[in-house]
Amino acid sequence: EFVRVYEALRQENRQDEPLRRIRVIATLNLVDARNLFYVGDALARRFVVVRFEYPKGDEDLDVILRDPVVSKGLRDDEVGELRAFVGRLRESIRAEAERRERGMGVEGWLRYFNVSPASLRTALLLYASAERKGWDRQRFVAALRSALGTINEEALGLFDYVVGRMPEKGGGQ
Repeated sequence: EFVRVYEALRQENRQDEPLRRIRVIATLNLVDARNLFYVGDALARRFVVVRFEYPKGDEDLDVILRDPVVSKGLRDDEVGELRAFVGRLRESIRAEAERRERGMGVEGWLRYFNVSPASLRTALLLYASAERKGWDRQRFVAALRSALGTINEEALGLFDYVVGRMPEKGGGQ
């Protein structure tokens, strides 16, 4: 149908009309775009990039935890620990990434790396399905690390470094 309409419009010298109405909406992880080298640059020149910031604290947890599949099996004390941990983790990742980039004198993709709501939801599904007795930080961190959606060693190293420096008690044991 599109080809038929396009051909009719081309005969009237109006072939650009349907193309002006097409919008491509897609997501592209900044890390993935950099791994594509020239293709990433070519795409960036042809599209408008709209950047959505990660949540800065734990504000997305309320929405995620409304899903009974995610919240099933989570106790109130675990939710409190989870909130403190996620808020502190995101804040610490952002601060450490900016510190590293300042130290190198660059502004790159690392400052945009953080724990996305999708990663958090996936980790919560994994964590809530595991048998445990109360908050288990180590199990949650393992689930979250596997849900980050990257194999980039620099990003994973940043995550591991920040988690390793977080106190075991207070701010999300």
